[in-house]
Amino acid sequence: MSTPLKPIGSNIILKVLLEPEQTSSGIILPDESRERSYRAEVVAVGDGYATPDGGFRPLTVKPGDEVVYARFSGTTLKHGSEEYVIVAERDIHAIIQQEGFS
Repeated sequence: MSTPLKPIGSNIILKVLLEPEQTSSGIILPDESRERSYRAEVVAVGDGYATPDGGFRPLTVKPGDEVVYARFSGTTLKHGSEEYVIVAERDIHAIIQQEGFS
């Protein structure tokens, strides 16, 4: 997946992953009653941090990673039907490493 946006520094662009439209018992939920997801796919990452000693530290996450990010963080924007959030690396709490985690 690509985006026309290129984050700078420690910023990361996330594509918000939608919560299921249906409960496990089969009830279909309207958009208004679904909770906003705080899980997302990393779409693009900035170059990283300059360190105090003059070095450079790249970011921990990479495009394609599925992550959990802070609830009230970032700047939300829409492009077509997709919703993206731009966050700083410090606003990402975890990388989801196993399939089927919820």
